[in-house]
Order: sequence, then structure tokens, then C-alpha cells
Amino acid sequence: MVHNPYMKKRAQASLFVIIAILIVAVILFIVFLTKNTNEKITDQDIAKVKAYVQDCLQTKTNEGVDLIAKQGGYYKIIDNGLNFLEERTVYYLKNNQILIPTQEKIKQELDSALEDKSKACLQMQDYSLTSESCIANSEIDEEIEVIFNCPITLKKGSSTTRIEGFYSQVDFSVPEMLNLSSQIANEYKKDPKYLCITCLDQIAAQKNITITAVPITNSVGSQYNATWFLINSTKKMGDQYIIWRFATELK
Repeated sequence: MVHNPYMKKRAQASLFVIIAILIVAVILFIVFLTKNTNEKITDQDIAKVKAYVQDCLQTKTNEGVDLIAKQGGYYKIIDNGLNFLEERTVYYLKNNQILIPTQEKIKQELDSALEDKSKACLQMQDYSLTSESCIANSEIDEEIEVIFNCPITLKKGSSTTRIEGFYSQVDFSVPEMLNLSSQIANEYKKDPKYLCITCLDQIAAQKNITITAVPITNSVGSQYNATWFLINSTKKMGDQYIIWRFATELK
């Protein structure tokens, strides 16, 4: 057998290179772990995270209120619903029965919507955020106020801290919408075949708002015969007016 000294030296050199690469990789890994372990949470980190989550929860509250308003006070329409062109709402008058939800029911629906939507607020680039639960407790009156029991754990390196104290607010009167809806539904109940336009105008004039009635029938591609009512609130959320929407059965 012929031994090749050149090949032997080449193999030894390759082995040295591999060992050197492994040593460098181990050193870099140790430095990385040490750096991450030594990272501390600063006041700037806490302020940045709290501002982000607060802004996100306000945005989700706006979305929740908008959805609840469009769907007559409901987040998830299980029954008593109808749709047209992928838009959904509920009946406030059907089979000659008034079906307007209570203020407490609307609070429950909004809380449920916000608890679902708030989960997206825990996704933040460059930070690890976790929360065991995020419970929304809304107060619905002449305006909507929401307190979020949503303690967040911020982790950075080996350090952790707890951040809480989140809230949101929307200038929108649910009682006013329910009162107007009740007037409209009861007026329409007197004769479901006849819509008193002047009555709607009088109701709208009292509150300086706009009420739009849109008949949705089989002739326009719907499986329902109903009148959709849209109440344009005088309150704005961002650059848009909030619209309260519901339907009555059209005989």
C-alpha cells in the first residue's frame, strides 16, 4: 500500500478547520445566551409596550362597537338574523313581536366581542407578551367605557414584569339607539304593510339624526321580505359616523 503524505496533511488541515469552526460557533452561542440573559426591562420598554397595547385595545373597541351597532346589538347572531349581500343584522319586529335586546344583553355581546378581538393585541414585534386571560368589562350608557382586566407579562432575557391598567372609550349612546329603535318598531307594528315616512321624519328630527329605511325583498335578490333601518348617529368614531342597524318583517 502506498501512503500519500500530501493527502494525510490535507485531511489534518480539514480537521483543524472544522474544529476551529466549532469552537467559534460555541463561543458565539455562549455570547448570544449571555447577552440575552443579561438583557433587562427598562422603563422605555414598559412605556412602549403599554402604549402599543392601549392603542390596540382602543382600535379593537372601535371595531367591536361598529360591528355590534351594525348587527343590532349582537356580536354573534345565532338566530333571529337575516343577511343581504353578506351584511347581517337582526329583526326587531317579527311575527308581530318586538325583539329589541336589553342594554344588559348588548353589554354581554360587546364584552364577548372585545375578549375575542383583544387577543391580537398580544402580538408585538421584538417583545414577548403573554396573558392568562383578557376580560373586558364594559359600561354602556351615554357613552361606552371599557375596563380590561388584562394583566400582561412582558419578558426580556431573564427579566419579566407585569403590565396592566388598560381601558377604552367610545362616545356613543346605546340607550339613545334603543329608544329610537323602540319608537320605530312600535310605529311599524301598528301596520306592518304600511311605513309611515312622516313618522320616521318626526322621530329623526327630535334627535337631529338621519333614519334610512330600505325594503329588502325577493325582487332584489334576497330570501327575506324585510325593511332594514339604518340610524346614522351624530357621533363619529374616527372619521366615520356610527350606524345602528336592524330590520322589521315586511308583510
